[in-house]
Parts: sequence; structure tokens; C-alpha cells
Amino acid sequence: MKNKIENLLNKDYSQLDEEITSHLQNYVCILISSYLEIEINNQLTEYKKTQHFKTHECMKKLSGEKLQNATWCKIKPILGTIEDDFPYNLKNAISDFELTIQAIQSIIDNRNNIAHGKNINVLTIQVLNQNFIKIDNFVSELKKIFSML
Repeated sequence: MKNKIENLLNKDYSQLDEEITSHLQNYVCILISSYLEIEINNQLTEYKKTQHFKTHECMKKLSGEKLQNATWCKIKPILGTIEDDFPYNLKNAISDFELTIQAIQSIIDNRNNIAHGKNINVLTIQVLNQNFIKIDNFVSELKKIFSML
């Protein structure tokens, strides 16, 4: 999915009608949101196969957990259930953490607005690309921390 998003973000849409471009931007926004949710859920699924999970008290809390609408407010408690310092370690690993959280929130908010038929006037390929870079870095750092458990 990452390659698909990167390919869409790197295309030239300058010759397209504004309405078509708007629909493409909405589609890319939804893909980025899905990418974030899928990657986090994949990490949780892999984590649940580890000895750490099987011997840790989080097993009861996370056994049926699946993340949807992956805002930081939803991600942080799940990570904190795994290890108290997991959110702190993630925050320290990402140099522009607050901007990354804003990028995540923006993508999720826009995806929700798209899903409910609301107009989105703030999406551009440039903004989506900036947000995706931050979200992809977030996913990479998350994977690194999971690999250390």
C-alpha cells in the first residue's frame, strides 16, 4: 500500500479538472488513513504472537483489540497497555512528534469528513505528501520499538 500511495503522490495532476483532482486527493487521504490503521494493526497482531505478550498483563486487555480511526488519543492508550513507557519512547524517537500527531489527526479528520460527505477544501497533494512522510516515519519508529519488545 505504501508504494501505491507514493506513486499517487508523485504524479502530476496539473492537467486534470479540479473536480477530478479533488476526488483523487480524497482517495489518497483515505489510503493514507488505511495505511496507518493497517500497519498499526499488523504490528499489534505480530506482537500478540510474541512471548512478551503471552507473559504480560496486557494480554487480557489487548486480546480483541483492533484499532479504527487511528488518532493519537486512541493509539497512545493501546501502546501504554503494552509497556508504560512505549508512548514516551515513541515520542522521543520522532524529532517532530507534535507535527506528526497533527498530520495523523488531519488525515483521520479529513477521512471522517470524506466518509460523511462533507466538503474538504484543505487537501492538496503537497499537504498529503507532507502528512504521509510524517505518518510513514511514525510507522517506521513504531515498528522499531515493537521489535525491541
